[in-house]
Amino acid sequence: MPAAEPVPLVVDVRVTNPGDIAPAVGVAISEPFWMKLPKVAFFWLRLLVFPFVVLKFLMEVAVCAILLGIFGVLGAWGAGLFTQEQVMPFIADFGDRTLALIRALGFPI
Repeated sequence: MPAAEPVPLVVDVRVTNPGDIAPAVGVAISEPFWMKLPKVAFFWLRLLVFPFVVLKFLMEVAVCAILLGIFGVLGAWGAGLFTQEQVMPFIADFGDRTLALIRALGFPI
């Protein structure tokens, strides 16, 4: 049986960044803790604000649904699906409340 040839040992010592030789020689250097503080603080801030983001989204959905309902009813009224007699009690009540609010705010009308 022939003897196996020795494999030459090759060590890569190229330095891509002259000030940072540690990765080239395989030494793991971690960042100091204060370098990670902005990332950690931003994460906790986003986690703290997340419930408010969800609440804002749900409120936007509610406002969109209300506006869609209002415009849907106005469109149905305009198309003749509701009669004037069916709609006038709601419009009169809305108008009375709006005028009362304007008077309560102190606007002369």
